[in-house]
Amino acid sequence: MMCTKILLTCVTAILLLEIVSSFHGSNNISYRSILNRRKRNSEFKCTLPSQPENGEYKVTGGNIINGRALVINLQYTCNPTYALVGDAAAFCYDGEWTPAELPKCVQCGLLTPKGVEATRSGVPWQAAIYYKNIIDATHEHICSGALISNSVVLSAAHCFWNEDTKSKSDETNYAVAVGKLFSEWSHPDDEEFVQRSDVKKIVIPKGYRGDENHYQDDIAVVVVTRSFEYQDHIRPVCLDFKQELYNKQLVKGNAGKSAGYGLSRNDVSSTKSLQLIDMPFVSNEDCFTKSSNDKFCAGNINGPGLCGADSGSAIIFPATVQNTTRYYLRGISSVTINATARCKTYTTYNSIMKYQNLIKTYWFL
Repeated sequence: MMCTKILLTCVTAILLLEIVSSFHGSNNISYRSILNRRKRNSEFKCTLPSQPENGEYKVTGGNIINGRALVINLQYTCNPTYALVGDAAAFCYDGEWTPAELPKCVQCGLLTPKGVEATRSGVPWQAAIYYKNIIDATHEHICSGALISNSVVLSAAHCFWNEDTKSKSDETNYAVAVGKLFSEWSHPDDEEFVQRSDVKKIVIPKGYRGDENHYQDDIAVVVVTRSFEYQDHIRPVCLDFKQELYNKQLVKGNAGKSAGYGLSRNDVSSTKSLQLIDMPFVSNEDCFTKSSNDKFCAGNINGPGLCGADSGSAIIFPATVQNTTRYYLRGISSVTINATARCKTYTTYNSIMKYQNLIKTYWFL
């Protein structure tokens, strides 16, 4: 990392300048005593963290004394069958880590179902988003989302947008649930498995203006009030922002997958249980002229496809790493190309690549 090397060089230079300056200023002060004085006066606030579960880090930079240093560089890797959530490199200076939340090794992106209906653990990153009706104390399922950490969900901006006021609705109006097979807030078959939380923060791009701007920037970062506990049926989807993998996965004819509670294979009425469907990537020529430049298209022109409250659903594409096939988030569903076609048309997805800075800012909160 270039920035890390520069900072290390600067720190080293400062120490040397102090030593040289002090040495020339007094013949009675030895080189070693100056170093000792510097050590006494400096609080080495960076301490080595515990090794991560299911992985390890290696120290790639820093003069560590008794587990402490002014500067520490770490490089994280995970054991086979585990994937890294967060950036592989971590850096500490004067007690502050970047990123603030250190990487973790988790079972992200594992998809298990064989059939059409998703099992409860089959799409473990699926989140359901609800609007809270204060008057009658009900929760209306309005959108879906993708769990990217134990406290952050990605969804679509229009799920939280008031078209009348052209502004984001208040966070207190919403709740999020994970581990659900059914869209109903309190479905009896979900109660043993579901985890719920209110919403602490919703972040959408500053340029989002809803239908006024053809749903440009239609993505939202949703931070929940209570962190979710990872279990077999509640895990994050994998994130990887490398352009090489993105280009390899999003090729005409490659099939991604989307899940939602509004999917219907006969396109007559939406279902209320979680469904999983293949969504082939659609080329620029077939779709981009009909969508904004922050999106790509996928789906089947004659259905089936996403419907109703499936806005905010993830589209995932597979990649095999260390003999394990994982699914990586590539987009968040926005709108269909032809509203009159109901579910039988292409769906536009907001590319996460175009919003990686926003996502990384709130990835771990």
